Amino acid sequence: MKIAVAGTGYVGLSIATLLSQNHEVTAVDIVPEKVEKINKRISPIQDEYIEKYLKDIDKRKMCCYYKCMAISTSALIIGEPCKKRKEE
Repeated sequence: MKIAVAGTGYVGLSIATLLSQNHEVTAVDIVPEKVEKINKRISPIQDEYIEKYLKDIDKRKMCCYYKCMAISTSALIIGEPCKKRKEE
């Protein structure tokens, strides 16, 4: 099953990591630095399990995009709670 996870904070990245063990997962985030780290198989959060898993995972099982429209092709989309940003 193709699954999209919106947000790669502690909640979103944990869910994406677990689901990618048996499904094809696309993670989406609005922070380009986090996307770049995940695609380089570096965890943007401190979590021993996620750090180890990212190093060993097949790149076809989990990928990360910045503001991606590809989530529309997923069978299941999971959203992560987000903080309100200050108005500039």
